Amino acid sequence: MSTKVNLLDCSREPSDEQLETLMQSVAAEARAKATVANTALMHTLHKQAAEVRSRYHLSAQRAVATAA
Repeated sequence: MSTKVNLLDCSREPSDEQLETLMQSVAAEARAKATVANTALMHTLHKQAAEVRSRYHLSAQRAVATAA
């Protein structure tokens, strides 16, 4: 369905199909933006962790918690 939906037009309510299409496109855009944001966050965290390891001469090995 390629019909444009004018959500500001109070005289015509969008059909259920139009609303479903709109919600799907909004959800897809939100997922794409979340993926970009998560990638940027992880990049920043890894960069900061590397700086801290370098500053304090720490190894890059991960600590493993052991159950008591």
